[in-house]
Amino acid sequence: MKKMLALFLALTLMMTLSVMFVPTPAKASPTDFVTRSDRYFMLNGEKFYYGGDNLYYLGLTPDQTRVNNILAAEQAKGIKVMRIWAFNNRPDDGIQTSLGVYNETNFKQLDYALSRARVYGIRLIMTMVNNWNDYNGMQWYVDSRLGTGQPQYKFYSDTAVKQDFKNYISTMLNRTNTYTGVKYKDDPYVFAWELANEPRNQSLPTNDNGDMMLNWINEMGAYIKGIDPNHMLATGEEGFKYGGTQGGEPDAGGDNVDFNRDIMSPYIDFGTIHVYPQNWGARDDAWVNYYLTDRANIAHNTAHKPMIVEEYGVETSDAAYGGRDARFTNWHNYATAADYDGIMVWQMEDFTNSSFSFDFGTSSATLIQNMAAVQNNKSDSTTSPPTQGIIDLSNTSTSGSSFGRNDTDQKKRYETFTATNLSQITSLDLRIKADNGVPSNLIVELYNTSSNMPTGSPLASAQVAGSSIPASFGTVNVPLTYSGLVSGTKYAVVVTQATLSNSSFYEWAVSTGSSSTEFGKYTTTWVDDSAVGDGSLKIYVSGTTAPSQSSIDLSNTSTNGSSFGRNDSDQKRRYETFTATNLPKITSVDLRLKADGGVPSNLIVELYNTSGNMPTGSPLASIQVAGSSIPASFGTVNVPLTFNGLVSGTKYAVAVSQVTLSNTTFYEWAVATGSSANDFGKYTTTWVDDSASGDGSVKINVSN
Repeated sequence: MKKMLALFLALTLMMTLSVMFVPTPAKASPTDFVTRSDRYFMLNGEKFYYGGDNLYYLGLTPDQTRVNNILAAEQAKGIKVMRIWAFNNRPDDGIQTSLGVYNETNFKQLDYALSRARVYGIRLIMTMVNNWNDYNGMQWYVDSRLGTGQPQYKFYSDTAVKQDFKNYISTMLNRTNTYTGVKYKDDPYVFAWELANEPRNQSLPTNDNGDMMLNWINEMGAYIKGIDPNHMLATGEEGFKYGGTQGGEPDAGGDNVDFNRDIMSPYIDFGTIHVYPQNWGARDDAWVNYYLTDRANIAHNTAHKPMIVEEYGVETSDAAYGGRDARFTNWHNYATAADYDGIMVWQMEDFTNSSFSFDFGTSSATLIQNMAAVQNNKSDSTTSPPTQGIIDLSNTSTSGSSFGRNDTDQKKRYETFTATNLSQITSLDLRIKADNGVPSNLIVELYNTSSNMPTGSPLASAQVAGSSIPASFGTVNVPLTYSGLVSGTKYAVVVTQATLSNSSFYEWAVSTGSSSTEFGKYTTTWVDDSAVGDGSLKIYVSGTTAPSQSSIDLSNTSTNGSSFGRNDSDQKRRYETFTATNLPKITSVDLRLKADGGVPSNLIVELYNTSGNMPTGSPLASIQVAGSSIPASFGTVNVPLTFNGLVSGTKYAVAVSQVTLSNTTFYEWAVATGSSANDFGKYTTTWVDDSASGDGSVKINVSN
């Protein structure tokens, strides 16, 4: 899909360059690369799932403050992987301004984005060329080498053009990052290389069943793997294939691309799919469910490779297609049910919503945060293997209660249940039937309850095609998923249909009720109708043993403090050291702080290794906290800094500062009599031990 944001260019030109802390060069351990093992991503021997975002211009902007603010916002949403353009071939602001000619200033912008992504714990999919003309893509290579007027398919077939692209690849992979000192091909925070954004062969005059594209993929794949065996490789295609059952461009060999064969290339490590049904004939959600399920099945069960939703989006200006949030809720459920290894939206941004983009403060961004939490939770294999369970309220009744009608008391029905100690719903079974033909899509939602009835907004939602519901009572499995059930809490499953109708509707099988559960309906409010019985319901649940929790407690209740975030030579930054226990994960950090002189800029909290009891090297983790959230008198501030990899018995340092140093508005860290086992210090032009002042109040919350 073509994506061009003129607003981004205007904003970039208006913004001024601002420099933050520059990490000391440090080569990361090769064990930190995300790799593939059969159909899973793996990180340090554990399965790796993720929630992600696209932000194509992250490495193309000169505004370093903006880069940091974006990464901080992404981190706060739980984003683990982002996808960005590792290309720009325009003559004015490009990385490659003409064939083989590179602008070092602009290349350093990409260096900086990659260097800061590692600080925020975010890995990057780096895309190396565009099928479309934005930022001068494939056609630019053809025009630059062969002259204008030549078709774009020469990018895939002409030897000289292919060599030009290989030269760019080699330059990129072998580049040494000017901020970290690490070659791109050695940087584990490159999640994967990607051959192109949405490669198609649309200018080819005849249908070649995808042969030219596959040959190009294999040639470029072999070239990249020969330079860089560390990183995974993807094609960046949209999922178009030949021989599908649904027809149209995505399912009938659209633009000479065949996902069926491309995913089988020995050089391709995982599959990608893009989901823009508005661009493909405004297909409904049932089609999206098919598209996601079909491609995941090919990748997982035929190719035995991971599969990601690499892009998906809804353009808000297209009112006929419905709301973005409703679509996202369904699509997340479909992708979760198909066990996608990564789910990446297009795209969260840091300015006013436009087209397919939306900002971090919207309800859509909250849905992305919830999706990321579900995906990231699947990665946590440090806990016990999931336990499976069933909350069984099912029956075999042939008597039913209608719902989905346009009558005042038969629009919706609900059944309550009480959660066990297993926190995740993986799907549920309903015993239902369709009356008088084929109703519209069945809608199933999960709610909290109040007074034994649904309350608030849905916690989760899924739709099932009306055509799949039997005409006589039978079991229908609904791919509704939710992570976050609280043991002993009562919830409600609510059912209706997309378009209320007295002509075609549903019935829910009902039998003698249980005193511990409730059955009800919706008129203008929720009404208990338990005298009728209970609706047949079976909830499939799973969960894991809770991790061990603890803290490394160096906190105090002092009202004396040491300033930091000032522009004085010795009060810019402060640090406190601690020694790790046998629990390797930091889940958050508590600091006792106050703001002086008003509201400072954002608080920066970083984790470092130590040498000589002082911070050393680049930050292992970093996060920002809004200055407006820091109290004016000493109080505890919980900082959601996370890190997985503490080594028992090793000394680390927590360092603090603010984004914009100031002698007018700054911070104080509560300090009390120090421990000989820990160290407190400051930064002048180097780190300096200042333990004679005491210890800064810090509590590091850790788990396994």
